[in-house]
Amino acid sequence: MPAKRLAACRFAVMLSMWSIGPLVSAAVAGLPANVAAVIEARCAGCHGGESPEAGVKLDGEWTAERLVSAEGNNWFRALHEIESKRMPPEEEEQPSDAERATVAKWIRGDLAKLQREQQLAVGRSQLRRLSREEYCNTIYDLFGFRPPVTVLLPEDGRVDGYQKVAQALPLSAASVDGSMRLAERIVERLLAMPPAQPTGFKRYRAQPSAQ
Repeated sequence: MPAKRLAACRFAVMLSMWSIGPLVSAAVAGLPANVAAVIEARCAGCHGGESPEAGVKLDGEWTAERLVSAEGNNWFRALHEIESKRMPPEEEEQPSDAERATVAKWIRGDLAKLQREQQLAVGRSQLRRLSREEYCNTIYDLFGFRPPVTVLLPEDGRVDGYQKVAQALPLSAASVDGSMRLAERIVERLLAMPPAQPTGFKRYRAQPSAQ
C-alpha cells in the first residue's frame, strides 16, 4: 500500500480519538497589588496552603490560565461572603469597607471581563482525549469492531466525580503513544486482504436427448 495513503488512514483514525474543543488562550494576568494585599492579610490564613477552608484556595500565583479555569470560580464564591460580611469569621480581624469594596470591584470588573472574553474567544469546553469507552464505541460505530483500549490507552481519570472533563482526560505522551499504536492496529486490520478462497469445481452431466 502507498505510504501516503497509509499515513492518511492513520491520521484519520487518530482524529477519532480526540474530543475537539478550543484551546485555552489568554493574556498574562494576575491579581492587582491592592487586591493581593487584602487577600494576603485577611484571607490567605484560612483559604491558602494545602488544605484551604471549604476547598476555596485564594493564595498562590494567579495567572490568566488559572483565573479562567474552574478554580477561578472560587472568587465568585468568595464575593458573596465578602460583601455580606460573613467572611472573615467574626473572631478574625475584619477588613475595612474600603478593602471589601476593592476586592469586590475587581471580581465584578476585571475578573468577570477576563472570563467573559475567554468564553467568547474559545467557548467553555477544552481539548481533551476521548475516554476509553468513547474511543472504543467510536471505532465500533465506524468499523464494526472494538480495539484493545484497556491495553494501549492510559486509565481514565476522575475530577470531582466527573470522568468526561478535560482535567480528567489530559493530552499526555502516554495517550499519544497509545493512540498511535491503536491507529496502526486499526489500519492494519482494515486494510488486511481477506485470504484467497480456493476455486471450486463443478461437474455437469448431459442428459440424453428425448428425440
